Order: sequence, then structure tokens, then C-alpha cells
Amino acid sequence: MVGGNPQGDKYGFRHWQAPGPFAEYLHQADLGRFEGFLAGIWYAAFTCVGPEYISMIAAEAKHPRLYLKSAFKTAYWRFGVFFIGSSLCVGTIIASDDPIVVAVANGKSGRSGAASSPYVIAMENLGRLGVQ
Repeated sequence: MVGGNPQGDKYGFRHWQAPGPFAEYLHQADLGRFEGFLAGIWYAAFTCVGPEYISMIAAEAKHPRLYLKSAFKTAYWRFGVFFIGSSLCVGTIIASDDPIVVAVANGKSGRSGAASSPYVIAMENLGRLGVQ
């Protein structure tokens, strides 16, 4: 991200300048970017469900009856670190107007499963830059 790759390319945060980190959704300018942000939150809310995640955390514990309360408290920190943090990292290396991402979002890419993931698309884009 800061030039530590074999190409020496300092790619980090260039996509936050142009086209910017927030894509316009229904309207133009600031209102459209705010709507795009809210639409992203809306879609993400259905992938990050709380009770199922808590039960997975409890299943990892030695004594779930003792640790379920603390597991419930740490679930939100895990959401923040893993989901929000990783999406910010991917946002630094893939543009919001990337043609593959736009085609996947519109259902016109022909990709399915993991190939349509923004994480996979970001790594493919780095491969196109010559970064292995």
C-alpha cells in the first residue's frame, strides 16, 4: 500500500482521490454519496447477523455458559475489526468505479461465487499491475 511491493507502486489511497471513496447512488453530489453509503450499510446489515454470529463465538469457547456474556460484548469489536476494517483496506486498493465491480453490481459480469467478491477483484487488479 505504501510502496513495499515488487513494483514499488504506492497505490494506497489513490482511489480515495479519484473517483473517491463514496459512489453516488440515486442523486448527484453529496446527497448521492450519502445515499450510496446508506445503501452499502443496508446491504451489509443482511450479511452480518448478530445471533448467529454469537452462537458461533459460543461454539468456540471451552465453557460457553461462562463466556457467552463476554462473547456477546466482543462480537461488535469483531464486526468492527474484521468487516469494517477489511472493507476499508479493500477500498484503498480498488476503485468504486472499477469496471469489474460495476458489472458485478449490475449482474452483468458472468461471475459468481468467490470470483465476484471485491476482495478477489482487488487481488486480481494487483496481479494486473504486476504485483504477485
